[in-house]
Amino acid sequence: MNDLKENLAFKFSIEQNLINRKPLLILGKPYTGKSLLCDIIARTFTNEEIMYINGFVPHNFNIPCALQAATKDTKIIVIDDFILSLDQLFNFLSDYYYDGKGLLVNKRGESPFYIKPAIIINTNILSLEQFNDLGESIKRRFNAIEL
Repeated sequence: MNDLKENLAFKFSIEQNLINRKPLLILGKPYTGKSLLCDIIARTFTNEEIMYINGFVPHNFNIPCALQAATKDTKIIVIDDFILSLDQLFNFLSDYYYDGKGLLVNKRGESPFYIKPAIIINTNILSLEQFNDLGESIKRRFNAIEL
């Protein structure tokens, strides 16, 4: 019974994060099922469009460029295997939260538009303990779980 209560509380917590558009960080060592959990969470909360960004290309990782694949119907963005610093992600996402418009999608040959997707990120660059040491500013803007 306790497992059921914990699972329901966990699901409710994730759902609230996604509804409130607070990015969810899934932390853990390599090969712990982070990518699978991202996919399960995304598919649990929407049957609509989910966009996947491969974050494991450090020299080419560029969120505005990656957003070229987004559509006006994109509801969730999953950034898989994010290996850059959280500061880089935080700087980009700060516009998303401060101006309230969302993420700008500026496709070549189309009129720019904004989307407000839920964001799920998995990474093995830090542990939950390290995340908690980053300070209140980061912790206010991201929720994190560790596998």
